[in-house]
Amino acid sequence: MRVENIPIVTNGNMASTITSTPIRLDWSLGVSVQAVWVNGGSAPNGNMSLQASLDGINWTVMPSTTLPVPNTASTQNNMWNIPDIFYNWIQFIWVPTSGSGTLQVRLNSKGQ
Repeated sequence: MRVENIPIVTNGNMASTITSTPIRLDWSLGVSVQAVWVNGGSAPNGNMSLQASLDGINWTVMPSTTLPVPNTASTQNNMWNIPDIFYNWIQFIWVPTSGSGTLQVRLNSKGQ
């Protein structure tokens, strides 16, 4: 079985919109994505989500993946587990409304 565990956002500035490196999933049967963020003095506030694509050009927010991030004063995290992948590409997106912080995102993929 093929397994990949890779960073897709490293030290992301949460005061700005962040779009991860798109990851091709041709061989993948399922993925998990973990986001970990730290308050940057003014707690981050916004929305993070996962997007999927069949062609790597046109992106669609995946159902039930949007996570509102309220102002929080400490380290926070979230994980998405997505089985049965039938699309070719995935990426992470953060859209801030206020505040700042530092974001790390990793993707774990398993398949054949």
